[in-house]
Amino acid sequence: MAISPITSYATTPITSAYLIPTQNTNQVTAAAPPPPAKTDTVHLSGAALARSLQHQGYSPEGIAARLGTSVRVVDNYLDIAASAAKKA
Repeated sequence: MAISPITSYATTPITSAYLIPTQNTNQVTAAAPPPPAKTDTVHLSGAALARSLQHQGYSPEGIAARLGTSVRVVDNYLDIAASAAKKA
């Protein structure tokens, strides 16, 4: 494909030899990945966590095992009176 000379207001014609592409110095480089989204976390107290587990169907023994505490502590969290105390 022949390119015809392009003339400008100058006296010298501009040919395809002068139309050499130049490097674009304004190129955008690959951006760093965005930081991970911050998530909201809530730290529940032992009593609130015990109540939440109770609502999910866990027994006091299961809650105690899940929390790593004794059943007596879970009973206090859930306001469960010990059966021995009820008889006395």
